[in-house]
Amino acid sequence: MDIEELKAKIPSETVRQYVLDTGWTFTDMQRAALLYHSGLPLEQQCSWLRTVRDKTKDECLRKQITEYLNLKEQGFQAFKENEDRRHIYVLRIKDENEGQYYQIQPQGYFFRWDAAYACGKQSGYPFQIEKCATCDEERASDDNDSSVAALDFSADGKASYLWSREVPFDAERDGSFTYSFYEVPNPFERGDVVRLAGETEDYGIIETSQQHWREALERYKNPKKFPPDYSDVQIRVGFLNEDGTFSHAHINPIALERYHPDDSPMDKLLLCASDLYKGKGSLDELYYFTMEYRQFKEKC
Repeated sequence: MDIEELKAKIPSETVRQYVLDTGWTFTDMQRAALLYHSGLPLEQQCSWLRTVRDKTKDECLRKQITEYLNLKEQGFQAFKENEDRRHIYVLRIKDENEGQYYQIQPQGYFFRWDAAYACGKQSGYPFQIEKCATCDEERASDDNDSSVAALDFSADGKASYLWSREVPFDAERDGSFTYSFYEVPNPFERGDVVRLAGETEDYGIIETSQQHWREALERYKNPKKFPPDYSDVQIRVGFLNEDGTFSHAHINPIALERYHPDDSPMDKLLLCASDLYKGKGSLDELYYFTMEYRQFKEKC
């Protein structure tokens, strides 16, 4: 895997350097799984998956990738079809403060998907186009949800995710590269201070020790007794909240980078929490730095 492919598949600079330093090698299945979970624009993801498919000697993987790519193409084509006007396209712009999509009123409804796309791209923000049935159809679910498909786009208009009832993605199932467990490079130890890779302000402390990680990998060598899936690729991280408390989340190591704290109230709190995870420090110190951090946040 060359450096450009590595950068595209692994957002964390820390993990990329670890891969280079250790000479880590990836199987074709691991490369395909990394691409599927990479968050790359769908066009680039599918292009590189074709490359993996065409070069691999793994016949099972080749069939899985072919099926996945065919279903994606069918999903795109079905999403665009609306000549009978039995569906409408609802445009939603991403609310960066809430991390959710909200509906534009009253201009957010279209009979043509490309008109919705042009309006969404013009906004300059990430957006979603949802395809909804205009009348009761067999494809609508029992809870009266009229949504049959949705396409997510980045701010520059590149498709990033496709969901569809029109063409169910059977390729995304147990045993497929899209859902299977695969070992990822994990250079982090319990107590390390990290942040989410990319332009984020999410900081936290690694909770999963290397010993626990290795023990889990050893168990998964017996898949009949311990059947793992994609969720087992993740490790636990305690993320710092606005009020100075921590909430745990399960994150793939390739999305984390080491963070080097300085002297700010936030960094002092992170270092104190890090010491506690490493068996050092005290709860009194944690309380003190939590109060200091809260006072700092109140002044901001």
